[in-house]
Amino acid sequence: MADWWGWTAFWRAIPALLLVALAPSSASALRGALVQPPAPRFERIDMLHDFPQGSVYGITERGDGYLWLTTLDGLVRFDGLRSRVFDRTTAPELPTTRFTALYAHRPTGDLWIGTEDGRLILGRGGRFEVFLDVDSTLGAVVGIEVSDAGDRVFVFHYGGLSEYAVVDGDATELRLVGATWRGMGIYGCAALIAGGTLRWVSGGEVRETTLPLELVERPRIACRGDGEGVLWLRAAGTHVWRVEGEAMAIDGREGRIPEDALPLAEDGDGGLWLRFRGAPRLGRLDARGQVIRYDERFGVDPLGDPITFHEDREGGQWIGTSIGFYRYLGDAIAGLRLRADEGGDRVVASHVEADDGAHWVAARDGSLVELRADGELVEYTGRDATGRVVLLPERVRVAAGDLGSEPLGPSAIGAFGRDRRGQIWIGSDLGLMVARGDGVIELYRTKGAGGPIAAGVNDILVEGDALWLSTQGVDRFEGGRVVQSFGRDEGIGTNVKALLRDRHGDLWAATNAGVLRQDGARFTAVAGLGAELGQVRALHEDADGRIWVGTYDRGLYRREPDGRVAHIGAEEGLRGAFTLHFDRRGLLWMTSNRGLVRARVDEVEEAFRGERDRIHTVLYDESAGLPASECNGGFGNAAYPCEGDAWCVHTMGGVGVARVDEVRIISSPPVTVIEEVRVDGERRLFADDRVTLGPDESDVIIRYTGVTFEGAAAVTFRYRLKGHADRWTDGETRREAQFNDLLPGDYVFEVYAVSREGIASPTSALLTVTVEPAWWERSSIRAVVGLLLIVLGAAAVHGRLRHVVRRHRRKEEELRDAAEELEARVRERTAVLKAEVVERRRAEAAAKKASAVKSA
Repeated sequence: MADWWGWTAFWRAIPALLLVALAPSSASALRGALVQPPAPRFERIDMLHDFPQGSVYGITERGDGYLWLTTLDGLVRFDGLRSRVFDRTTAPELPTTRFTALYAHRPTGDLWIGTEDGRLILGRGGRFEVFLDVDSTLGAVVGIEVSDAGDRVFVFHYGGLSEYAVVDGDATELRLVGATWRGMGIYGCAALIAGGTLRWVSGGEVRETTLPLELVERPRIACRGDGEGVLWLRAAGTHVWRVEGEAMAIDGREGRIPEDALPLAEDGDGGLWLRFRGAPRLGRLDARGQVIRYDERFGVDPLGDPITFHEDREGGQWIGTSIGFYRYLGDAIAGLRLRADEGGDRVVASHVEADDGAHWVAARDGSLVELRADGELVEYTGRDATGRVVLLPERVRVAAGDLGSEPLGPSAIGAFGRDRRGQIWIGSDLGLMVARGDGVIELYRTKGAGGPIAAGVNDILVEGDALWLSTQGVDRFEGGRVVQSFGRDEGIGTNVKALLRDRHGDLWAATNAGVLRQDGARFTAVAGLGAELGQVRALHEDADGRIWVGTYDRGLYRREPDGRVAHIGAEEGLRGAFTLHFDRRGLLWMTSNRGLVRARVDEVEEAFRGERDRIHTVLYDESAGLPASECNGGFGNAAYPCEGDAWCVHTMGGVGVARVDEVRIISSPPVTVIEEVRVDGERRLFADDRVTLGPDESDVIIRYTGVTFEGAAAVTFRYRLKGHADRWTDGETRREAQFNDLLPGDYVFEVYAVSREGIASPTSALLTVTVEPAWWERSSIRAVVGLLLIVLGAAAVHGRLRHVVRRHRRKEEELRDAAEELEARVRERTAVLKAEVVERRRAEAAAKKASAVKSA
């Protein structure tokens, strides 16, 4: 093999001759196209969601928010995450579990259910009642229609059609109106064919029309199956007929519908779902006119025959087939491949469209290709003897430095730029390249190979005839040379990842050590956006002149024009922001190690102002259509506008094309429902939003849900039990609350759901919980006991008073006796004293008398 790398001077000398000699002829030119590879587009609802296996014959909604479905294993209620099956075990009044038709009368919430053996069942108020019994002559119920007023029910059997009047009195009755039409019904459709006549229901009346001759023999019929939309009819090799309202006409899109396909339903995204004769049997004609047939590569069993379709209130699309139930995830996010007519597909790492309609494509393997507007592929890379991807010498004109022999590895091409002349500039690990439209690229090597560029080029900022390059520093490139360079001596001591020129003319640089801004001949750190930010990945200036800064793992920063800096990070629900994109719907899109992240700008603003503790983010990863969940950042092609209004993001698995304006944003709140109550581990029936616990029952589990179909697993809840604790509890994504050792009394359980978009249910679900007291705790018993205590207390007081009175009387008697005794003693002593006084006076008188006699 020739030593290409030794011929550099020769190629420089005679590039034109070499191009003529080596240019492929038009007859052998390689051709290709940019395509979206098959990727899972459907979620199968299966046993992981408690969903029964087998055929799905009907899908509908009624006022309770749930999806209701009929299967041959029971009636199913689905909340977007979990299923509950109603069968003869969970609903003993049901006579069978094999259900084949379904209709929800939304004004009343009534659910009309048809069975395989011909019965008609009404579901109302949580109960089921059989109205039509088994009819072996008519066979299975295949379709049901109900008038808007609810006074007429039209039952389509496999063998006929009957109309019934609904009579509501003490009990609902059905009365047959007229005769039954005989004919052939179609599973999943409210239609009947008999003797070349088609009958269907519109406006609460049976309509009929004579079929065109081409449809008389073995026509195929399909419809949505949920009582909405239209009927389609087709026989082999004939027109596609559309029946809507009272009219029947040829569908104007039949030229785009394959001959072996029959329309099933139209969707809100402008698509038409198709039912094919052979596998894969499910397909779709999208709004761009492309027909896709879905097989296992898209997440669908190709053998499943589509029976019914339903578009829910949020715009989600559901398909019931003969062997499963699927949710369509949409195609707003997809991978991108370069498909060549030889050599298979190449994973696209990044690309850019030139003014002439050509696409310059950097592939994941390091190759560089020009896909011209006419589909011709021009290769600028090849493989050397060791299998490494290298630049082809015949396609390269080395303008400065040496070509060298370094390979172009994965993600070697980091940036594309388009100047005002339409030239495509390419930043790579090897240096700077430019395509001028002549089939040759010019290369300006890095300084390591004698070139003028400081290092590999991460980003390109085009300004007139000049380029600003982010490298191991910042270079200004003009006129084929670097005219100004900023490195360590000029204040940049680390790798530069992105550049931004603001409205004031200041140049900003995102580096691995914060944000720098040009100040004359130097770059200086920006206050508040220094090394503490770590690796900065993205810069954006908004309409108010505020600078938004995305980091690798430290969240999002914003600098106000007056210099104030605000930050939100992991605590607020945001960690990494490699790239930033603001769309027209007020949404901020960011790439990260986990995938593509979406947040509402108004919530981010509130978090910056300190008015919100946490923002609601929505993650789109590999399951949503990205080639890989891990995104890349730190170079110009990490994310860029592409494909019209789309946004292309770089992942470890190649480019993901995100048509962000087509991503469904759910603005309706979830419906909060309390589904089950368990007391001491056993299920407890409750009615009128009330449950009662006995005196020996104090542990209760309340299970609830937030019914939504988009992001159901991300719904969060807040609840409280008033009377027990009035503060709200963040239940996160848990769908049950448990309370233990409740004291006797009345409580009110209150719960509401919040969608992943941050929209809360407008009303809470309420449940009154009454815990009955034990017999001795009842109020009547307490009253009797209280009265007895009062009586006993009174008796005790009375007895005590009597005792005190008796003691008082005894004391009085004792005192009286003592007084009397004392009085008697006093009288006695007084008498003695008086006698003694009299006697003394007598003695004194006698003595005086004797003395006087003696004296005389």
